[in-house]
Amino acid sequence: MRQMPIMTSHMRPFPWAVDIGISIRAALDEMVSHNIHHLPVKSGNEVVGIVSAEQLTLGLTKDDSETDLTGYCDHSALKFQTRDTLDTVLTQMIEFDQGAVLIMKEERLAGIFTARNAIHHLLKLLTELYPSGNDAA
Repeated sequence: MRQMPIMTSHMRPFPWAVDIGISIRAALDEMVSHNIHHLPVKSGNEVVGIVSAEQLTLGLTKDDSETDLTGYCDHSALKFQTRDTLDTVLTQMIEFDQGAVLIMKEERLAGIFTARNAIHHLLKLLTELYPSGNDAA
């Protein structure tokens, strides 16, 4: 019998993270250089939340680009453990309308899982279940 996958098989491991004191412009530059849309935010060694490119872009229109991330970081970002199952994480992402969540191993940042990752894995599953090319007309 197949088992529900755990987050270690679906998360993006070892994500880039930034310090909460970094400027909006520097955080956006980091996202662009690594082609990512979400960044975990730390204060020292503690993970304090997550920030999205969308939030920061909006921040640039209202504030100086040198403002730090304090006001833009989602301090209530959901955190899961690497052993949590994919269905649990997806259910919580939907329930709390989250575009990204943090994956922890104990108290340390282990990965990130975004709605984009979920779509990627759904597409992979669909192509495995419904291969194309031999459809009879």
